[in-house]
Amino acid sequence: MADGLTEVLRGAREVNRTARQTTALYKEARSVVVPVIAPRTDSVAIDPERVILYSAAWCGYCTQARKFMQSRQVAFVEYDIEQSPRGYADYRALNGSGVPILLIGDQRLSGWSASSFDQMYARFKSGKGSSAVAKASGGKPATSVGDVVVAKIANVPIYSSPEKASVMTLLAKGEEVVVLQQQEGDFIQVQAAAGVGYVDRRLVK
Repeated sequence: MADGLTEVLRGAREVNRTARQTTALYKEARSVVVPVIAPRTDSVAIDPERVILYSAAWCGYCTQARKFMQSRQVAFVEYDIEQSPRGYADYRALNGSGVPILLIGDQRLSGWSASSFDQMYARFKSGKGSSAVAKASGGKPATSVGDVVVAKIANVPIYSSPEKASVMTLLAKGEEVVVLQQQEGDFIQVQAAAGVGYVDRRLVK
């Protein structure tokens, strides 16, 4: 009986702790009314191909952003900061004070403005607004097995697989990795300090 009561009390404390965290986050996160455009200075991994949207279920501007990108067939990934552990962790790393937050290469849009997004996304796709997606003239840069390559920018993600299932580590700008194998598409297999993983060839040189 005592063991059962202890387990019940432990469960109640965990529920209360989770509720307090959720309440605290809800109080902290509000819809951003006035959009703010800024270069990124955070530690969140740059996605060279997709927009990252941080949202919440109750956020009307988040819904507008989502529907707008869907209507334009913009490739994006969305994290609910209240439901997704990844979303919550990134939101804290971004020092978020409201949603939506959109990461567009090395640019950040806090709040929502369709016209601002269009301008930022056009620069992102052209490579002018983000060194993360700068296009090499003459096609993909040539690398060979055994070559040492370095990260062009800060926070280059090393993935556990070419499908970008999970991020193993982030490379600092200038950090070296060794090419182990060429891959189809944009990824190469490399040996990093954290182990063997895959990196977008456009983010190393």
